[in-house]
Amino acid sequence: NPFPVFAWSMQTEKDMRRVQSDLMRRGIAIAFLKYAGAPAAGVLRVTVFSTHTGAQIRRLLKELARIL
Repeated sequence: NPFPVFAWSMQTEKDMRRVQSDLMRRGIAIAFLKYAGAPAAGVLRVTVFSTHTGAQIRRLLKELARIL
């Protein structure tokens, strides 16, 4: 089953870990990953499944807008 994956990198690992932590405090879990081929600072990654609702996706976007 294909599913959308969105990954992005920020200036520093510290910035990305802060975003991940801030989202977790708001009840939203996203992954911080380091892997071959990714920027040295790592990436934040969101995977969207068919079980996610439109409201959940809008909430993620709203919280990201506040944090970033």
